[in-house]
Amino acid sequence: MSRPTVSACIAVYNGQQHLGKAIDSVLGQTVQPDEILVLDDGSTDDSAEVARSYNAVRLIQRKNGGIGAARRALVEAATGDWIAFCDHDDWWEPNRLEEGISAASSEETTLIYCGAWLVDASGSRTESPLHSLPSAPSIDHVVPYPEDIWSSTTLLRRSAVLRVGNFNSFYRTGEDLLMWFQLGGLGNIVQIPDRLVSMLRRPDSTSSPSKQQFEFAVSLYEEEVLPNLDQWYSHVDQSKRDASRRLLEAKLGYTMSILAAYVDREGDHAEALRLYRRAAQLEP
Repeated sequence: MSRPTVSACIAVYNGQQHLGKAIDSVLGQTVQPDEILVLDDGSTDDSAEVARSYNAVRLIQRKNGGIGAARRALVEAATGDWIAFCDHDDWWEPNRLEEGISAASSEETTLIYCGAWLVDASGSRTESPLHSLPSAPSIDHVVPYPEDIWSSTTLLRRSAVLRVGNFNSFYRTGEDLLMWFQLGGLGNIVQIPDRLVSMLRRPDSTSSPSKQQFEFAVSLYEEEVLPNLDQWYSHVDQSKRDASRRLLEAKLGYTMSILAAYVDREGDHAEALRLYRRAAQLEP
């Protein structure tokens, strides 16, 4: 039986300084991807030129639309059975794809992810936490810590991503968390606990705290995850779903209280008070 095909997908925005290292790590895999796609999301630097310097890379250029739209476009353009993301300032260990593909044998698996290192500007690295056990049911991999799953650590079954409607282009951060919830409801999430990816943490990273990040997070849980949780995980016992909902409501309350602090500092005290009161109801 032939192995499944894999599309390595890199979205880049003004990442010329780091993009080469990301591409080199993809090219250095013990099992090579079947294609490498780099999407330049309207960069104003020489990111596109860096990508063009690699014969193995298929470059896609578009106007800046944010990371959700970029991931959506990469999934649409890819031809592999599986999508393997690598953000432009991350890099893979040489066996990252080999380990991932070996876990892709079950037709029920929709998402595979591995552990990661967080690397600062000085080169010091710390372990990104993994709160669930590898053997945990899919819902435990996303409740209450979907942040344990980083895009650059994932293999996504492309047909499953398309089945749930692909990435939501509205979200400029958190678009990946929504996808993890959806894929976990559709099939099995598999964890590889080995740390096979390194991620550079920069002050201007989209994962760094900002008001916009918390605005998107509140929208994600309030408008997408909580209203759809029972539908996505209808196969899960009701008591388990109820417990998961309570954990996610508490998470929403905590996130809303942080957003309220940002709003308060900007001077909109009435809106901040509304957010604080709502947060207290969710997380007493």
